[in-house]
Amino acid sequence: MKKLLLSAISAVTFMGMSAAVPVLTQQNTGSLTVTQETPGYSNPSTYDASGNLIITGAFNGTFDNADAIGTSAYIVKYNAAGQKAWSVPVVGAATIKAVDTNADGNIYVAGTYADYVDFYSTDGSQKSIGGMADEANEQYAKKNSSFLAKYDKDGKIQVVKPIVPAPLPELTVTGMYYPMDGDVHFFIENLKVNDGKVYVSSTCTGEVILDDVTVKCSYLDLYGWGIYQEIPTLSILSFDSNFENCQSVASIVADGPLTEDYAPTAHSLTFAIDGSSVYASFVCVGEGKYNYTIGSANGEIAVPSESEKYVVLSENGKLELQKGSVDKNVDNIASMIVSGSNLYIVGTAFATLPAEAADENAVAVKGSSDIFVATVGASDLKLKSLKAYSHDEGTSAVTSGDTTEDKPNYEQAVSAVSVDGSLYINAITGSTYIGGSGVVFGPESVWFDGSDFSAATAATGAAVGDGVFATVNSDASKMDFTTYTFQKSGITDIEAEYDENAPVEYYNLQGIRVANPENGLYIRRQGNKVEKILVK
Repeated sequence: MKKLLLSAISAVTFMGMSAAVPVLTQQNTGSLTVTQETPGYSNPSTYDASGNLIITGAFNGTFDNADAIGTSAYIVKYNAAGQKAWSVPVVGAATIKAVDTNADGNIYVAGTYADYVDFYSTDGSQKSIGGMADEANEQYAKKNSSFLAKYDKDGKIQVVKPIVPAPLPELTVTGMYYPMDGDVHFFIENLKVNDGKVYVSSTCTGEVILDDVTVKCSYLDLYGWGIYQEIPTLSILSFDSNFENCQSVASIVADGPLTEDYAPTAHSLTFAIDGSSVYASFVCVGEGKYNYTIGSANGEIAVPSESEKYVVLSENGKLELQKGSVDKNVDNIASMIVSGSNLYIVGTAFATLPAEAADENAVAVKGSSDIFVATVGASDLKLKSLKAYSHDEGTSAVTSGDTTEDKPNYEQAVSAVSVDGSLYINAITGSTYIGGSGVVFGPESVWFDGSDFSAATAATGAAVGDGVFATVNSDASKMDFTTYTFQKSGITDIEAEYDENAPVEYYNLQGIRVANPENGLYIRRQGNKVEKILVK
């Protein structure tokens, strides 16, 4: 029996060099003229149940005969043949952060916005909402509010729900509270549709009341002198299919008010859903304590002085990965994916990687930062492995006044999708992120097969459906996409450990075990190592 690794077969398209990376066959390409003065390098995208591709993004100038206000947003749908079905603009200072669909092909989007937004529709109608930059609050100009919008499969706007935060009443009544633009905000970062419900993750400062659910932040009163600082509250909320009947699924709230000079801050809330199980992950930095609830479970996260924690929660457990150094609002968790018996947490670590104990020998990243994937047991939240994409990003010459010096470049994970058991990770690269402002160079993408990382064609977004995969890439003048098909192996878990003494198993491409494989394409599994092979 002669075996030949598929990487030697020129007739099949590959993205990445690892044997376990899925075999992709290119189908369609397309392009859309979309002008962005400053590319955002983010195109949240998804497939619906019928294999149609939905792409979102940003535009300046004109889109579908609508003129942008600030940086506006768009939604475009392509059918399975790669032909444009329809598109609609979302006009206003607005950014789409997430998109998903339900079984009926309805499209759900979530984003942030400033003063007002007009949601265009394929039937010529329009829905408008107001935010914080209205006549009563002229000082607010940033994208401090969030929206939820629902379109039907034909692009007709159905429902729009604005979520506008208010300053904390207990601070307002003091007469000494003067929040700056951005101090009070409600940010939705992720959206998922599951079993007839719409789930979102959010970061809130101030207060929001949604049906019977009140989301409000805690605050720091510096030494009790009336110098206030909001401490973000993280929440996972669920709604029905029309954004009504809000329920709290998870909440992470600082134990305050505090009077210390350094308060904890939590960010990068992501979540995953598996049936009735909900998982949450986030990063917290500072000194203090966060109280959490998720489902029927509750507890606390203690953050020691000058430390940082990556936290994973479910009703059945808690995992804390720690760092002894602080990279406030720089380290992140970008995506959380549940697949089979595993959770995959995709994030970024600057300086050192997180560990199960902060006093362990710190493992330095290569260069200034590394993308990492933590593999965690879904049932017990036990860490199985943590693998880093270790390569040196180098430096760039940065000029400030009359001085030019080399500053470290960085890479930061943005999002990830699971494609036939491997993870496709979108990231951005840039310069001078550490210490404040950063200069973004552009997108970077990598595959992770459970053991190794490998370079992938760079993209600013990706979508995966039933045997279909798409990459999306935007720059200052256009949006391009490429679609692929892949044969599903039926193997969902990716693992990082390999036992060379484990028995060898073979599966056909439908996931059925085969005792004696003959000519054809098969999945070979030995212990936790999985690869595609051609048997001749």
